[in-house]
Amino acid sequence: MENRKKQYSCMVIEGVFVELLRKKPLEKITVVEICKLANVNRSTFYANYLDIYDLMDHVADKSLDTLFSQCVDKMGEPNPAGVARKGMATSRELIREALLATLEQRDLYRLLIKSGRVNFEKKLLDSLLEWSQARYLSYTGAKSDTFYLEYTMLLGGVIILWQKWIETDFKESPELLTEVIDHYILENVKRIWEKPPPRQNTSH
Repeated sequence: MENRKKQYSCMVIEGVFVELLRKKPLEKITVVEICKLANVNRSTFYANYLDIYDLMDHVADKSLDTLFSQCVDKMGEPNPAGVARKGMATSRELIREALLATLEQRDLYRLLIKSGRVNFEKKLLDSLLEWSQARYLSYTGAKSDTFYLEYTMLLGGVIILWQKWIETDFKESPELLTEVIDHYILENVKRIWEKPPPRQNTSH
């Protein structure tokens, strides 16, 4: 019961915060204003968030967790070639779904990026690197000292493109962006997965 009450309080607080973010800059939003509109006391706010910026991080993290889980749940077993196996989507379908999910929350992502306080690149990169490395090991059974470097470049490029797409008000269609990203990913992932780079020689 207590947990359900906490979840409800957070939902209301975060909803009010997003609505305020539509109307004014982050720096103009106060805890007092949020609590008044959400009909909660300040102790409830501070029991869940450190401050306004921590609240924004929670909102951003939840949006990315939802986006990420929507895709990961459909990935199935490691498959570098992007070819669909029974019951799972192709890489192209997953990319398109992620872009469409972004469009569904376009206002929220615009607001978060406009605030200049959310480092989407780091938030997404950390999660994607951890997930990708686990899949790489499962598929190849080998460790690579250059995996982190190569995937940082690969995923970083995709994330920056995704951010630019939001910043430019979704100028390109999801279909066009899907084609560009899918081609970029497949060309690089197939090379990395099918021919694991040699381990670094540390002997002298």
